[in-house]
Amino acid sequence: MHLLQKAYISARYTADYKVTDVELQILTGKMEMLLSIVAEAGRALTGRECKGVLV
Repeated sequence: MHLLQKAYISARYTADYKVTDVELQILTGKMEMLLSIVAEAGRALTGRECKGVLV
């Protein structure tokens, strides 16, 4: 989560902050993992498939 916090703070307070392709790939992978965990928790709680939208 450190990379996500750094990206958020730097993007908010630094006018010329840029995310590298590698950082974007890392963050995307982590967010996909988080989405999977949340979907599994939703299935466990509701007994139904949770449908979401990926943009």
